[in-house]
Amino acid sequence: MRKSYNTHKNFEDLPIMGEWIPREAIKRFFNYGNTKMASFAKEHRIRVSKIGKRLFYNYLDIVKLLDSSTLKEKDFYDDDDDYDDDLE
Repeated sequence: MRKSYNTHKNFEDLPIMGEWIPREAIKRFFNYGNTKMASFAKEHRIRVSKIGKRLFYNYLDIVKLLDSSTLKEKDFYDDDDDYDDDLE
């Protein structure tokens, strides 16, 4: 069984400071490493702020990405092979 290191159960639980979320919190939420986070921000045009050695991601950019990636109900259930198993 794969251990999850995601300590944030909901997106709303992330430590948001104004419009910024610490990179480490986003990494834990998505279960991404450093390399994936860098490509994720670049690929999805997420604004990044740097203070010292700490990076922060723009909360509204992340929300916009999640909203734009919402699956339609038909697509969600067609791709979910375990959906029928969950009903039992």
